[in-house]
Amino acid sequence: MKFSFRKLLAFVLPLAMVMVSCNDDDPSYSNPYLTVGNRNVSFTKDGGTATFEIDANRSWTITASETWLVASPASDDNKTGVEKRSTVTITATANEGGPRNATLTIASPAMTDPIIINVAQEGEGATAIKDVAAMEKGSQVTLKGTVAAVTTQSFVMADNTGAILIYLGTESTVTVAIGDKVTVKGKTDAYNGLPQIAKDGVEVTKTGTDATWAPTPTEITADEFTAYAENLSVKYVKMAGKYSFSDSGKGYNYYNFNMTGSSAKGSFSYTPDNLVAGFENNSNVIVEGYLIGVNTSNYTQIALVKMTIDEGYVEPEKPEATTATIADVLAGTNGDAFKVEGTVGAVTKKSFILVDATGALNIYSNGTPKAGDAELKVGDNVTVEGVRGEYQSAAQLNEPVVTAREGAAVALPTAEEYDAAKLDAYIDNPTTKLVKIAGTYSVSGTYYNLVVDGVSVAKGGSFYQTPASVIGDIQSGTPVVVEGYLVGYNNGKYVNIHAVKMDVDATPYLNVATTVYEVAAAGGDVEIAVNTNIENWTATVSEEWTKTMAEGKVTVTVPENTAAEGRTATVTISAEGVEDVVVTIKQEGASAGEPVKYELVTDAATLAEGDEIIFVGLIKSSGVYHVAADPNYASGTTYLKTIIVDAPTDNVITITGEKIDVFAVEASGTFFKFKSAEQGKYLGYKGNGNYITYDAGDDVIDEWSIAAGADNAMTITLNGQDTSGNDRFFQWNANNTRFSAYKSSSNQADAMIFRKVTE
Repeated sequence: MKFSFRKLLAFVLPLAMVMVSCNDDDPSYSNPYLTVGNRNVSFTKDGGTATFEIDANRSWTITASETWLVASPASDDNKTGVEKRSTVTITATANEGGPRNATLTIASPAMTDPIIINVAQEGEGATAIKDVAAMEKGSQVTLKGTVAAVTTQSFVMADNTGAILIYLGTESTVTVAIGDKVTVKGKTDAYNGLPQIAKDGVEVTKTGTDATWAPTPTEITADEFTAYAENLSVKYVKMAGKYSFSDSGKGYNYYNFNMTGSSAKGSFSYTPDNLVAGFENNSNVIVEGYLIGVNTSNYTQIALVKMTIDEGYVEPEKPEATTATIADVLAGTNGDAFKVEGTVGAVTKKSFILVDATGALNIYSNGTPKAGDAELKVGDNVTVEGVRGEYQSAAQLNEPVVTAREGAAVALPTAEEYDAAKLDAYIDNPTTKLVKIAGTYSVSGTYYNLVVDGVSVAKGGSFYQTPASVIGDIQSGTPVVVEGYLVGYNNGKYVNIHAVKMDVDATPYLNVATTVYEVAAAGGDVEIAVNTNIENWTATVSEEWTKTMAEGKVTVTVPENTAAEGRTATVTISAEGVEDVVVTIKQEGASAGEPVKYELVTDAATLAEGDEIIFVGLIKSSGVYHVAADPNYASGTTYLKTIIVDAPTDNVITITGEKIDVFAVEASGTFFKFKSAEQGKYLGYKGNGNYITYDAGDDVIDEWSIAAGADNAMTITLNGQDTSGNDRFFQWNANNTRFSAYKSSSNQADAMIFRKVTE
């Protein structure tokens, strides 16, 4: 046979190519594997390093779940298909908070399931700041961390899990500085939508100073600043915008910040003078500070750390103003510039109302409203150029340029008569309008409000920067008739009133601030403040207790109660031309009494006429039980507040001495009524808010159906709907620890019912 070299090559070359293809770049011929020697690692509170080994014949990566944990190397690009042993070093930072855990996830693209390594680290015996948000309000905690920002009434402290505000108040002697290492002991609280540590009983101990403390702020965009209100947290940020200040009229300044391009407004919270000294009003600045929530006026609160002039700021070209009517402005778009002629309808300390034939509009001047150097007054004719914006649901013109104008004045509107029903309806359609409304003038701290009886959606009125000349010498608690412009409403659903006129209501009135008082068994004086414009009024006590009459008050001396049971007396205050006012005085018995047991109700069909029940809510994350327990409900709308009680044993809760609200069951066909032992009234609902009421009336629904729900709770449904056609359910709000009437779309939980055990 003749040998052919060409034929041999034709056979050998393809075989060689196949063999060459099985090189270091293609390990598919061997099965992939990845093993780890130790899947549980622990560290002391001081941190440090630890190692473990990875055996693998493929590439892998490591991802840490927490920033305090770092792995090195974090990956290996093994393409050989040959086993390789790698030693990985993991480093944990020192832990200033409580015990903490993290995971390392080791993954390979050649394998389906990753390997998880669990990492645990001891703590300082303190609570991690990130865990405070999930705790009950009023919980006692110990926090350890570093002072990150300081205000005149508080400071922000941070650990390696987060940051929180420590509120000190105005009388605290605590002095701290940024970088101080501190231990804080106190009770959890909430303010501006975020957890904080309350001032009462707070203890702050300085344990050292971190001279290297210099965290890097996160630079945020205008859109992120706007969206902050929807996702609150304490965070360290850097942003550019305009700084401004104005006199509050209360002995201090407001320091505000408007971020360029954002519709949200910022406010420096109790800022020390040295941080803002030397900055001119309306300066363009770069701000570093902690965002610490949003107040009821929709201002994002900022704990300022540092502020500098923005040297790179370029003034944008202002849009050309369009000559328009107020109706055009109201129909316009935020950011558009308008030029409007009109007449001044009202003046506050920081704004004024402009009126033309088509409507009324708020003009925000951020200071005393002026045309040139002349302060504005009602009736002045002006031309205003400004940029459309919105504040608290009402349109306004910002950055106004105001000039006096010649020509005829615009006829100012006639005030529309307003009442509680109209004020409630205003929330759904907020427009700037002149109204006349009666209520009670109320001052609480720096809040000036109008209390309007009968409201169920709106909370009342809030006087916005009202000049002292409008209020005159009218005292808090005085019934008044107010003429003013309604201009939107705040987060608390108080309607803003730019008052033009406030007069004492000449209608005879008689009222008291509190209708229920509680007295210990030892007795004591109960001082009842009486607010009236009637000279001759009387007070009658149902018991033979001493009473002392004086101008504006009656004092009842309650003697010691030596009986085991509590007792009740009433004080009836009377005057000609008005209804009597009845004040109830409840005195405790000499002993707390025997323990009372309440058993869980799991079947609504077992509830019977006369049963005494309590409403119970459970915070699942902590296993803490709450019982409706506020004996001082006022008439009108409210929530049912709670106290913490011991967890049930064998589905039985035992209560000794605690003041809870017990309800008597009354059956009405397939529905039930619940009569409060404290109020002597039925639990009901009216209106359109998340409220319950003890009022009676044709508009109050006080019947409920009961059906078994999840987790031993009961679905308690109102026998009717709210004024917007929504079903309402009596439910437990674990976040705010209260009961009320919520929509089906809410995230609340059904309430549990426990029935008093009769021997």
